[in-house]
Amino acid sequence: YGDVYLDLGLLYKEMGDYKRAEEWLKKAANLDIFERRYLAYFELAHIYKSLNKEKEYIENLKKAIDLYPRFKEALLELGNYYYSHKKYDYAEKYFSQYLTFYPLDAKVKLKLIEVLTYLNKFSQAKKLLKEILDTTQDPNIYNQAQKLLTWVLKQEALWKLKFQKSKIHNP
Repeated sequence: YGDVYLDLGLLYKEMGDYKRAEEWLKKAANLDIFERRYLAYFELAHIYKSLNKEKEYIENLKKAIDLYPRFKEALLELGNYYYSHKKYDYAEKYFSQYLTFYPLDAKVKLKLIEVLTYLNKFSQAKKLLKEILDTTQDPNIYNQAQKLLTWVLKQEALWKLKFQKSKIHNP
């Protein structure tokens, strides 16, 4: 019945009947024998997002990932959510998990480099940048990486300067 419940939930979601969509998607998500439960949770997350229920949105994305750790779309969505909310430690977690399964995605690597820089993890950011610059064949990715390298080096210099000033004022 899992696929039927999922399909009914998606149909009601498409029609804008979120209450019924939620009901059917929850049934699909709660079926332990349903292999694609992760999709039900993912779709539930989108319903909650549409209803501005942020907590439920995040919870359901996490449940989808728990059930299917390689779930590309959910990993990216959660990483981008945390990035946009400046919760960089969480963004790092989900972008890193994504790259564990999809290591050739240079665009996500570039995003992770930004996150690492915001977390003052400059050596990790520079290592990833070197990897991209040494291996990419895409001129757009290469140019983005070059610009990002300049920004990372500037942020690192500013951080070191700030750190030195704090040592001078607070020996």
